[in-house]
Amino acid sequence: MGALKLTLLSLMLMTVVSGHPRFRNLIPNGDQVIYLNRPWPGVGHTNRGGGGELNLFGVDFRNNNFQWTRELCLRDSDGDGRSNGRELGDPNCVWRVGQPNPPGPVTHPGFRD
Repeated sequence: MGALKLTLLSLMLMTVVSGHPRFRNLIPNGDQVIYLNRPWPGVGHTNRGGGGELNLFGVDFRNNNFQWTRELCLRDSDGDGRSNGRELGDPNCVWRVGQPNPPGPVTHPGFRD
């Protein structure tokens, strides 16, 4: 019984972790976001590693059907005076899924910094 629980827990954790790269690839430089001088792979979450509560950008991204659009790009989710696009290296809102990442610098769109 203990081995079964461990196997199920492992499978659940693998499912959670495998979802993050998918979302990071839907925004420009999603794998390059730095906050507090450290990589922040859970871009849309308050938890650095992802999972749990969404930050302000994560809420906006979810409410935008997990799509990088001009509207989301121009929005300033964290209220720091810089658009999400500027923070993610796409100030002109021209990046599309599947294109190479635009050059940085990259800051976090979900936290004021």
